[in-house]
Amino acid sequence: LSHEEVTPQQLDGVYLQKKYPTETEFLCIHSINDRVIPHSDALHLKRLGKRVRLISKEKLGHLKILNNQTVLDDIRQFIS
Repeated sequence: LSHEEVTPQQLDGVYLQKKYPTETEFLCIHSINDRVIPHSDALHLKRLGKRVRLISKEKLGHLKILNNQTVLDDIRQFIS
């Protein structure tokens, strides 16, 4: 992306993958109960196909998910 004004669409993962294709695998962990960013945004990333691993969590919300042991374990497993 250039230094020009960036639109919200240009920050969308699906848009970026189409414009700048990569075979990189993605992990998306999202709380169904997130009141800041809707879970539907995470589901949108699944449009990228098999490369996206979506793990949906319950009762964690927008901030608790950052310090949850099972989430940290999921990240460790994805990386290794």
